[in-house]
Amino acid sequence: MTNAIFCLSDYLLSKNRSRQSHYYRKRHLLSTACSDIKIFPWINEDSDEELLKILSQYAPLNALDLENKKLSYKLNSWNKTLPHDQKFFKMCLKQLSFWKSLSSKTLKDFIYSPEGENWYRKRKQLKRKSFFELDMPYKSTKTSALIRCQKARQLMREYPLLRWEDLRQLGLRNAQAIYENFPFRKHYRQLYLENLRPFVHPDEDGRRVGSADNF
Repeated sequence: MTNAIFCLSDYLLSKNRSRQSHYYRKRHLLSTACSDIKIFPWINEDSDEELLKILSQYAPLNALDLENKKLSYKLNSWNKTLPHDQKFFKMCLKQLSFWKSLSSKTLKDFIYSPEGENWYRKRKQLKRKSFFELDMPYKSTKTSALIRCQKARQLMREYPLLRWEDLRQLGLRNAQAIYENFPFRKHYRQLYLENLRPFVHPDEDGRRVGSADNF
């Protein structure tokens, strides 16, 4: 369910007769408390909200960036269906917070409120498919910038000792900002250093693993 509220609003606020059958099927929702209406089909528990907050700060991410396996599995699923744009998740988080503030109101109260009418006007401008009930247009990140960010992060995953100065030397625009907004690079750096341990710690014979003495 991602369009029920919009279709009800379209019928009630604009008298759109094409929505009449939808209105009769869904009008029972009008007396329902907003707190009882699930606006995100892909948010089911607190950990999902935690992931939403992470993505609103650091998207785009991939599943390997997260050490929490539950969040990693969920992210893998979201990445198949949702935009990878940080600005999308910021909009989602804002809408979720707004919806929680309406917990004492019914859906009908929301539709006829100034906030509801304002949302309806913006939702009418949506040119893509909706991903959740209060989805609305947002100023998305330019595709070129998103691709540039994804490429830079893949480099940091594969070569975790890279510094932002190195990225800049490679000709990457906004290298420092992209580098600093990817704290998960520390996770890859730690894994890389752990893999180097056998080469720097002596074995039980006092020789260094990987040294010429071992051959």
